[in-house]
Amino acid sequence: MSTSEPAIAGDDSFAEDRTQPTAEILNALSALNSPAKAESQQPPSEYDLLNAQLTENPHNPEAWRRLVDVSEESGDIEKISATYDALLKQYPNTVCATVAAVNDMFEFFFF
Repeated sequence: MSTSEPAIAGDDSFAEDRTQPTAEILNALSALNSPAKAESQQPPSEYDLLNAQLTENPHNPEAWRRLVDVSEESGDIEKISATYDALLKQYPNTVCATVAAVNDMFEFFFF
């Protein structure tokens, strides 16, 4: 029988067919769309929200203070470094921010 001809009732030529039944396909799709997947998508953190806010309005000193606090509280050196880099890019002549950034790096590497 050629591949273009339909199977005849009782024909065992498709006995090795590995096509999944529709129920298995639907179960797999529903598993992909399950609430567990939705739960794995966390809402943005305060750090991310502040970064977004400061992208929109970079001249907000209270948001900068809070972002520095949040990043330092996290203990994540990459967040701390990125925060101070962004702050110093926005306010390059801010001695307090420069000193605080150096102190944080010093504490991280030597303590």
